[in-house]
Amino acid sequence: MKFIISFSCFILFSISISYSQSSPQTLLSKLKTANNKEKFNINLELARYYSEATPGEALTFSLAALDLSGKLKLNDNEIATMNNTVGTVYFYQEDYEKSAFYYEKELAYYIKVNDHKKVMESSFNLALTYSRDKRFRKAIKYYLQSLDESESFNDRDMQSRIYLELSECYFQLKKYENAYETFRKYTETLNLSQKISLLNANYKKVQTEKIATEKKVQGLTVDTAKKSKEINTLAKQNDEKSYRISLQDQTIQLQDRIMLEQKKRLMMIISFAVLVTLFLILLFRLYAQKKKANRILRTQKKEIEQQHKVIATKNQKITDSIHYARRIQTAILPQKDHLFKMTLDHFIYFEPRDIISGDFYWMDEKNDLLIIIAADCTGHGVPGAFMSIIGSNILTK
Repeated sequence: MKFIISFSCFILFSISISYSQSSPQTLLSKLKTANNKEKFNINLELARYYSEATPGEALTFSLAALDLSGKLKLNDNEIATMNNTVGTVYFYQEDYEKSAFYYEKELAYYIKVNDHKKVMESSFNLALTYSRDKRFRKAIKYYLQSLDESESFNDRDMQSRIYLELSECYFQLKKYENAYETFRKYTETLNLSQKISLLNANYKKVQTEKIATEKKVQGLTVDTAKKSKEINTLAKQNDEKSYRISLQDQTIQLQDRIMLEQKKRLMMIISFAVLVTLFLILLFRLYAQKKKANRILRTQKKEIEQQHKVIATKNQKITDSIHYARRIQTAILPQKDHLFKMTLDHFIYFEPRDIISGDFYWMDEKNDLLIIIAADCTGHGVPGAFMSIIGSNILTK
């Protein structure tokens, strides 16, 4: 992503004023005799001229313009021009907070007067400033605003710049899918220009090699001329014609070999560039997909662990309740001391299948009769235990 940063540092939009055609020396000489309004405009132009090369000097001129603005009755458009210039100077000073302050004032004015083109440019400047200040979320907001405006003008060059910068912002925020998508849109807008740039670069390289080859050929031609004299001397004794034909064949073969090597070299460069680009795109996409899958798995794992804790807690509460129910059920059964009073020869085998049982035993003495009942209720567990309590109560009554 370093390429994106170096590319976008040189595309700030600024506003031209009336002294644009004058040299800095001419402007400085005019500054001595100018009135306050002229001084204001000259200081702005000088600030713009020095903003990138010598930001320190540019700041001096921009502060002078700000000081003069308090003494003049400026219209809103002139104030917007001043804000643009001061914001640009602070941008190259890398004082992004102050730069954003003046760019925001400029943008507010153009929104107010409904100048869509200036809104597009001002939004881009402001977004670029926030991006350099690493406030990427605010940068994205203004890039999207600039993108909306650029679509109304069908400004593909502007859209290309915005997509490139948006891709960098999303990448810095680790929103890799958004970064990939905006970079893909950037490549779509620049498909033709990228090809042209690549062809131009390769063409220049081929031309350089061609010139070098021609110099070599010229050198060979000189050597060939010298050898030709020797051949001519020998040709008087032998066959002059055969020597000339042989020499021409060698020159043609040499030229063909040079041209073939140039073509192969050019094709290798183009093929390598295409393969590297495709590999990087594929690698980036696979990395983004893996990150997404890992994020989903971590979320699912946390959910499962949380559900397991909830289920374990509920299960413990249910188990505790059932054990307490067992104590209640045991309390309603005949007690051992009561059984020994009524009969001596007996034993009790009571083994619930679950913690609590749907079976119960009951005993009582009526009219000199000993009544013993072993009852089996419908159901097991909690329903059976509930039925056993009802049955025991009915028998007791």
